[in-house]
Amino acid sequence: MLALSSSPRKGGNTDLLLDAAIESAVSVGAVVDKLYLSELKITPCRGCLRCNVLGRCVISDDDWHSFAEKFVSADAVLIGAPVYFWGVPGVLKVLLDRFRSLIEVTMGREHITCVPREWKPKDFGFILAQGEPTGEDFVPALRSLHLFAQKVSRGGRIAGEVVAKGPAFKGQVALGPERLTKLFEKAGVEADAEFVTREHRRYQGYFETARKLGAELGAPPPASGAGSR
Repeated sequence: MLALSSSPRKGGNTDLLLDAAIESAVSVGAVVDKLYLSELKITPCRGCLRCNVLGRCVISDDDWHSFAEKFVSADAVLIGAPVYFWGVPGVLKVLLDRFRSLIEVTMGREHITCVPREWKPKDFGFILAQGEPTGEDFVPALRSLHLFAQKVSRGGRIAGEVVAKGPAFKGQVALGPERLTKLFEKAGVEADAEFVTREHRRYQGYFETARKLGAELGAPPPASGAGSR
């Protein structure tokens, strides 16, 4: 399984939930390769369209080709992303744009046909975190990721997603009631014991959902093949 952390903050809310899912996937036998996108050198797509002729990206001095090999060999892909301005972080968007080199595009008079190059089906899962406690800021980001997965999964499925609403500060999702109380006080948020307890339980529910998603993605495929889940 390939796990992608697109948060710039190690130990942040997205990262912590991603780790919970990874731990669960490993517990059911998955081999997980976790990548921090902020540590990869991924050059933005140039839009030159040479990949449609060559069958590969012409940019050769970055980490895209080694990443693409990992993607192609994986059975499942888990993407973790904080929500920034209703979208995914820039490092993830730059990576997704480079998938153009893995897509065969045929031009028509009224339509463009996009078909992924040959690889085994891949299951996808998503973990999103947004600081807004009740709003729907995550919707455009999640919609974009679903469309991406549908395009490149080659018959794989979307196993599910975790949407963590509310944790705005680094590591907030993992704090206990006492530390949460202090955090809310420092942030100027009115927080009585009932509110803190409710938020803590909600955060714990995010971890539970993340673990279930990890186990779902990490479970052995019906027909075993090469590569790692």
